[in-house]
Amino acid sequence: MNLQKEFEWKEKENPLIKNSNKILFEVREKRIHPLKDDKILTCWNGLMIHSMAMAARILGESKYLKSAQEAVKFIQKNMVRDGHLLRRYRDGEAKFVGTLDDYAYLIEGLIELYQTDFNNDWLTWAIELQDIQNKLFWDDKDGGYFFTPKEGDVNLIVRTKEFIDDARPNSNAIAALNLMQLYHLTYREEYRKLADTLMMSVGQLIEKAPEAYGQTMVALDYRTDTAKQVAIISNDIEEARSLLKSVWKMFNPNAVYALGSPGSKLAIMEGKSLINDKTTAYICEGTVCKAPTNSFAEILEEIKSSQEYKLKPLTQQS
Repeated sequence: MNLQKEFEWKEKENPLIKNSNKILFEVREKRIHPLKDDKILTCWNGLMIHSMAMAARILGESKYLKSAQEAVKFIQKNMVRDGHLLRRYRDGEAKFVGTLDDYAYLIEGLIELYQTDFNNDWLTWAIELQDIQNKLFWDDKDGGYFFTPKEGDVNLIVRTKEFIDDARPNSNAIAALNLMQLYHLTYREEYRKLADTLMMSVGQLIEKAPEAYGQTMVALDYRTDTAKQVAIISNDIEEARSLLKSVWKMFNPNAVYALGSPGSKLAIMEGKSLINDKTTAYICEGTVCKAPTNSFAEILEEIKSSQEYKLKPLTQQS
């Protein structure tokens, strides 16, 4: 016997039902409300910014891009003190020093957002935060990042350092990938060296239980592949964006993208010029670039061919 009854929506408009609901609600309002967790965390927003930016780029949804941009602006305005990140915001108050999660996840989001709208402000802030993260969290003795900073209002007996993924991807692993991507955008050698030291420090742990280090494996995959850089120089930014829409349809995870006009100061763009005054693409592997081209078909073919894995030892430079 089926004891469940399906009600039509129109039945809820019955005066008897509506009055009963009203009485029930009034009685419920007299009781203490359950607690509501409405805090805003820098780290969780960093994860959201990364996802929204990626979704905007791949799906072409402007609403996702706007959400990511607005979230970054909110954090910049409300959750930064003296250039350092704060962890939590609620009811107009921001407090608690940022942890490794906050820095690594937000930097990841900023890198992804830059590669979606190519606003240099996001990448500039990502670099600034990365340098602060290196100063506050890096383990000079054994490599890797501690979860808490060297100073601040986090008073713990010991500073922990974790590499295992849990409900969220491990922030040391996120940091390793951040460092490699920033290296290929800025060519700052210190980033590559830190990334290598970090991944070497966790190598033996991965061998024992690789299933616990999924995000570290993603970073290692990027590092041991010959990472690609796609630098596009153009006086017509909208035309260049149209070109990238086709590029983004290809699955090419171990790559970074940069877009700018001639004379850009970003390292990946320096020394690169237009061919025949037209939008020109430079496809690079490691730090070696192929011949530039402004043929749409050639650009797509070069990127397609760059999807092939070209593995190398971790100790070899990218």
